[in-house]
Amino acid sequence: MTVSTIVLAFGLAAGVLVGVLLVRGQRADDILKGVGTILIIVSTLFLVVAGYDDKQIAPVIGLFGTIAGYILGRNTRDSQNDREEQSSPDKK
Repeated sequence: MTVSTIVLAFGLAAGVLVGVLLVRGQRADDILKGVGTILIIVSTLFLVVAGYDDKQIAPVIGLFGTIAGYILGRNTRDSQNDREEQSSPDKK
């Protein structure tokens, strides 16, 4: 029970730090990446520490992996498209 509380406290502290970035005016994509990654890591750690069996958490970890891949991959693809648009000459 104590370790579960520590994991949740860590997640809360990390969430507060991401909130500070939000107040400082960081880009929304960067904040989404930070919040999503922290939420996935803390949720997975909590399930493992809480004592769930590997058969019980396997589907959840698969879902978390899918969400993390989408969040992190989407931002990379968008930034590559932005660079291509900036490097191509304007057609008038």
